[in-house]
Amino acid sequence: MANGSLCLASVILTLLALEVATRLWYAPHTFFDWTNRIEAHRRHDVSTDIYDPVTGFGGSPAFVSTAPGREQRTVRPMPALPAGAVAEPPILTTGDSFTFGWEVADGETWPAYLQQDLRWRTVNGGVMGYGLDQIVLRTELLVRQVRPAATVVAFIADDILRSEMSRIWDVEKPYFEREGDRLVLRNAPPPEPAVANRLTLVQRLLGWSVLYGKVVTRLDGIETEPVGRRVRALPRGAGEALACPLMRRLAALGTPTLVVALYEPRVWTGPPAESTELRRVSAVVVACARAAGLPTVDLHDTLDKAIREQGFGAVFGQGTDHLDARGNRLAGAAIAAALRPLLPAPATR
Repeated sequence: MANGSLCLASVILTLLALEVATRLWYAPHTFFDWTNRIEAHRRHDVSTDIYDPVTGFGGSPAFVSTAPGREQRTVRPMPALPAGAVAEPPILTTGDSFTFGWEVADGETWPAYLQQDLRWRTVNGGVMGYGLDQIVLRTELLVRQVRPAATVVAFIADDILRSEMSRIWDVEKPYFEREGDRLVLRNAPPPEPAVANRLTLVQRLLGWSVLYGKVVTRLDGIETEPVGRRVRALPRGAGEALACPLMRRLAALGTPTLVVALYEPRVWTGPPAESTELRRVSAVVVACARAAGLPTVDLHDTLDKAIREQGFGAVFGQGTDHLDARGNRLAGAAIAAALRPLLPAPATR
């Protein structure tokens, strides 16, 4: 009995020591914050608040355009247009949380800086947590509704992994299967969530643990699992096979479209093998976009140069998972330079 108690105490102390070490190494800003991170994430996550029969989930009710008859789907508010800026037709931007601008203010997203640099009204159609499949589906919807002068579609490597799922962030989503050169849409429309944001027993017990999140991430190879339940619909790696057909769908929209590769902090903070893999997956999508005749911008070197010259804080804020205002400013300027030649004459006035 005594030996059993001693073993249990040793295991508990060892796990606590590993938790402290993990926090000090990966997330020192959380050292005194032992709240349930998963529960907090769910409580503040605005991405999955609205059911969408096409993409599974949309944006938050707070992000709805007031323009009558335009941008019927939820979009994030933008700063006021500069004097003399082009208002119609707008530029449309779509993507995941990096486009939406999670962890920054409305005026600090890269679409906001794009609008400022080009002096052209820009619609921020980014939605947190989207896979590449959802990004393309939403782009098709918004292009028909907004009728933009040009579209910017941005992604990170994790979006390709998300396209292999039929359930993510604890919400059902559609997904594509490839049959030859055709894409067949499955789980569409996805069922409405019966119970939103329900935590599993394991998530309730271990949601406070940074160590748990890191272990699950490494074992499963996808960062979303510690935060939300998901169901894999396609075998690992199948998302890459969807990239070229998805890019061809964007090209078929008939509007000038720029495809942008953005990057997560773990490209710089993770192990070298992980960084190499994320860059490889991004390069697959960029190559598919080019093969479909779409212009592209790969922002790795732009971000990497700023990090090497000015430090990690020149792009990503401490304790954040996304570009901060400075990183978005840098991305917005690079995207503006690439998009300017694609815009009609008013951009050069």
